[in-house]
Amino acid sequence: MDPIKTEIVVVGAGPGGYAAAFYAADLGKKVILVEQDKRLGGVCLNRGCIPSKALLHATHMVAAAKESEHRGIAFGAPQIDLAKLRAWKESVLAKLSGGVAQLAKLRGVEVWNGRGHFEDSHTLRVETEQGQKFVDFEQAIIAVGSKSAMPKAFDLGNPRVMTSREALEVEEIPENPSCSAPTPTWSVP
Repeated sequence: MDPIKTEIVVVGAGPGGYAAAFYAADLGKKVILVEQDKRLGGVCLNRGCIPSKALLHATHMVAAAKESEHRGIAFGAPQIDLAKLRAWKESVLAKLSGGVAQLAKLRGVEVWNGRGHFEDSHTLRVETEQGQKFVDFEQAIIAVGSKSAMPKAFDLGNPRVMTSREALEVEEIPENPSCSAPTPTWSVP
């Protein structure tokens, strides 16, 4: 397969990567953006900041309903459907990631889904679901971001010790959190 030529290849489509790709495209450069995840946006959008904030918004709503009784507004005990809550969170992430993808398209940034491997100083091999693709580039921007890590001292095999990724996917809402987190918490009256 003949390599595709581009001026700039950006590896990683998190906030640093897509911003760099958009800026280069705005300057008139031909850009290919490579991301191994299906959705653009990186850890922050897909597994960190944004899903955390979506769930925190839901907990604030529960807390506000509980605390409104002293104002003369009473609600029944909240009924939390964890599957629906997760589906709502995923819809928020899909909408935001889709927005990043739309911005890439509008700017003429070509997006490749796959894992990039540098073959040499001007060739990137990308492992995609359709097979290998090669890109010859003039300049590369590496913006691969972060990944959750568990320090060995804490990796005890205890399911209560988790990274942010696992914390966002708990199967049950704890009735009584073991931490001394300020209100609101996931506690349900």
